[in-house]
Amino acid sequence: MSSTVGIEAIQECWTRIEPYIDLVSLISVSKSCNKLRQLVVDDDSGEIKTSILTVPSIFKDDCPYGPISEHGPRLLNMVHFPSLVKLDIAFPMIPLTNFIRPDENENTFPLALPILARKLEDANNLEIFRIDVDNVIDFEDGGRPQVAYDILKNNLIQCIKQTNKLRHLKISNCGGSVETYGKYSNAFFAAMVPVIQAGILSFETVDVEFGGDPVSSSDNPNALFDFLEAMFSLQNLKMMTVTSTIKSEGRGFFDSLVNVSRYIEEFPSKSLECVRLVVNACGATEEELLPLQLNQIFPFTKTKP
Repeated sequence: MSSTVGIEAIQECWTRIEPYIDLVSLISVSKSCNKLRQLVVDDDSGEIKTSILTVPSIFKDDCPYGPISEHGPRLLNMVHFPSLVKLDIAFPMIPLTNFIRPDENENTFPLALPILARKLEDANNLEIFRIDVDNVIDFEDGGRPQVAYDILKNNLIQCIKQTNKLRHLKISNCGGSVETYGKYSNAFFAAMVPVIQAGILSFETVDVEFGGDPVSSSDNPNALFDFLEAMFSLQNLKMMTVTSTIKSEGRGFFDSLVNVSRYIEEFPSKSLECVRLVVNACGATEEELLPLQLNQIFPFTKTKP
């Protein structure tokens, strides 16, 4: 009896503790004792059960498994995706070392994205998904990420349609230097359009950040604005943030983004609380910014009845 009570007490405490423990620590916990292993490890797959996975938190050289760029695929394969409620993932910048191209090193980033895309098929309890593809953009010349984008798209759509649990989406699509963030992946936005459309009744918050110039070839050159239009069609959205960074000469792009704000008055969601459209103009002088009608980009708050 006392043993049963002890296990129940551990289980009750664990539900409150587990969300605050990172993946590497969970792996260590799973090896500490059999009772904790039962809570941490899925019996069938042997994968680590975690409700929250923040991959950037293990982008560090002192990780027990080494730098994430070398062990990203291994760590993703150890996660039990059906347990995930929140997933926040980014990919590190891979340096060229020993004259080996990153896409030729089987341990680096290019394998991590396909593994993520594939395993999302089982993420049926996912409520919050944040993905940063900033460093993926540099690999698009060879077309390799496109297949992973399609798999990721299909699996996200499947999860949305089956469970309607995915309610919060954040995308960072800002390739380029830290100073300019001047480009974005058109191919990734094209893949995300049907994801937004699938969540037309379920998405409550959407946050997207992108640069000013498309870098990938896509059958749909208007993918960015198709994506934005889909966002403005969400029927139960509460909060939306759109952040873009453009160069000073990107006047046409800026004006197009400003025009998107016309959808605010026609927004179908009755739950809408806040829309933020933010434009960062890199290298622009005050005189150049004046004619851009910056006053049209402002937080919009809908008064509740």
